[in-house]
Amino acid sequence: MFFFFILSIRPAEISKEIYPEINTLHSVTSKNVNFQSTDTNHMIQSDMNISNEFDAAVGNIINIIVSYDMGWSTRGNGRSYDSLNGYGAVIGFLSGKIIDFATRNRKCAFCDYGNNKENHDCRKNFEGSAKAMEPSVGVELMTQSTVLKEIGLNARVLIGDEDSSTIAAVRRESLQSIFKLCDSNHLKKNFFSNLYQLKKQFKEMAKKDTIPYLKKCFSYAVAQNRGKSSELANILRSIPEHVFVRHENCGNWCGNYRNTRNNKPQEVLLTDPKLYNKLREIFFKYAANASKFSIAASSQANESLNNIMAHKAPKNKCYSRSASSDYRFASAVCNKNEGDSHIMNIKEKLCLSPGRYTKSFVAKKDEIRAKRAVIARLPVTKKQRNVLRRNKEALRK
Repeated sequence: MFFFFILSIRPAEISKEIYPEINTLHSVTSKNVNFQSTDTNHMIQSDMNISNEFDAAVGNIINIIVSYDMGWSTRGNGRSYDSLNGYGAVIGFLSGKIIDFATRNRKCAFCDYGNNKENHDCRKNFEGSAKAMEPSVGVELMTQSTVLKEIGLNARVLIGDEDSSTIAAVRRESLQSIFKLCDSNHLKKNFFSNLYQLKKQFKEMAKKDTIPYLKKCFSYAVAQNRGKSSELANILRSIPEHVFVRHENCGNWCGNYRNTRNNKPQEVLLTDPKLYNKLREIFFKYAANASKFSIAASSQANESLNNIMAHKAPKNKCYSRSASSDYRFASAVCNKNEGDSHIMNIKEKLCLSPGRYTKSFVAKKDEIRAKRAVIARLPVTKKQRNVLRRNKEALRK
């Protein structure tokens, strides 16, 4: 499964850079599929050679893809970054497991009361703004992780939000080239935000169908061109011309391209030349970065971890002036990787009795977790989520 995922990675420059043995793997599997012989001894010897060649190539693949995101202990309003602590983790793209994590703390209650650092478990390890915590943790996890070094892995592709400071800091500290893939959810959120900003300036954008139609065109282009960055970029550049009834550069996705719609009227027709320039600027910006989001990458696993942490350390209470916040995040990491059974493992390691009801409680919670994971993969659930999303958007309007 891992090999076939490697072959499907796009854009090509990323796969060639982080998986230099990909051509060897492809040739080995081709030999295995196309090989035919009636000599039994020759077949056995050839199979052994192919197996050794494949194992050697797989052994050289030590570069991995991870997702990264930062969480904070207080709610932000989009402008102030005053949280006393933050926490982040890198999660394997294929495994969905947390590989390593780190925290940043700006305050320590014991130190503030005048106690010596040697007399308590001081967790204060950062000076600066809460916003600066994100690139700091990103650099540590991507370039200085002891976990990755011990097992001989390099994180070469980072999936994250549109925060440019993190990837800039990681690339500055890394000895190897680091590739960035955009989280699809953050990408669409930022794109939709750009459209709603235009709504304040242009009357045509305030019409009922304009923004939903542009959102549909953008989402369709991304969904239909996964792994094809050049094709995606061309379609994104043609969308502004499409809504202004200029179909010369549209592809087969457009009904009016080469008169394939049979004179069916177009849903949205725009005429303002100033609006055309603004839309063209937005779509060309995303087209220039099509290679970053042509793969359906997501950091949703990191958002899930932050949500678990928010339950263990509610944001309306302060746990960040002691070691409590770090312990709670470590518990959230264990919960994400192993489920509630980590409670039993910790008690066993500490030689403590699990308690009268702990074992049954953990078994029940893990059963619920497994059922949720199965339900989340069902197509029906996805359709239901889409219906709920559309209903929420209708309520907002």
